[in-house]
Amino acid sequence: MLRIDKKEGFFEFRHEAMATEYVFSIAYEDREYAQQAAHEAFALLDDIEGKLSFYRESSDVTRINRAKIGDVVAVSQDCIDCLRISMEASALSEGAFHAFLGWEACRSKNATPSFLSEMRERIEASDLESTAIEMDVENRCVRKSHDKSLLDFGGIGKGFALDRAMELLLDWDLGRVLLNAGGSALLFRSEDGSESWSGRLENGRSLVIQNGALASSGLGFQADHIVNPKVGRSAVLWERSYVYAESAALADALSTAVMNMDWPRIQTLPSAKSDVSILTLDLEGEKACGALFA
Repeated sequence: MLRIDKKEGFFEFRHEAMATEYVFSIAYEDREYAQQAAHEAFALLDDIEGKLSFYRESSDVTRINRAKIGDVVAVSQDCIDCLRISMEASALSEGAFHAFLGWEACRSKNATPSFLSEMRERIEASDLESTAIEMDVENRCVRKSHDKSLLDFGGIGKGFALDRAMELLLDWDLGRVLLNAGGSALLFRSEDGSESWSGRLENGRSLVIQNGALASSGLGFQADHIVNPKVGRSAVLWERSYVYAESAALADALSTAVMNMDWPRIQTLPSAKSDVSILTLDLEGEKACGALFA
């Protein structure tokens, strides 16, 4: 978990979405105006959840998952954008992040919606090397290439929602904002980049952040919830990871990917993406690369 110190002059607004409590801290002289903006951002979160949830029968994700080979599915711009960032994270991590691991959610969770039962018999954990969909960005649709894997934005959705909410709040001319998704993903913004936020990581390390996003993944209470796409099961190499990036969605996805990567591979990420910084924790202590954790 990421613990950020509270600051004076900020109003806090809370909302439940995506099985997480979101806390938006907004600095503005008029609380009512800030509250109206926060409520509109929360409505946006609910809309994104409706489109991208693995557990909603009407979502874009479910319609893609239920489609047959060759079917073309029209989807929202949010779905297209989240797919594109997922592919970027997969390319950067050499496949350590994969958005088509929904079969694991079906297997590992006792309570799943009834509509998922129809897909359980045909899903396979061994088909991740094949391209599951072909994406038509201009026409906002995807074509199903095979039906042996299931799309699940669980490793990136919260970060993506923070990026979209921040876009909305900036349109309201709110220049000093901290968005927090359950302590596992945070997005910081100030108009001129001078606002600093202090906090601590799980191991007690102090941290100061200005603009950008910080996301964390770890074993927590579900030791097998992070699947290594290379082997089709949980095979994490670290107890916890922290990733800083400009985009909350990318930070969220890479924090999951890093859990499946050895240190030499992790060290290549800041070289490939200059704004990325990474810190990992295990029984031997911490390892860090990138400007933020230097």
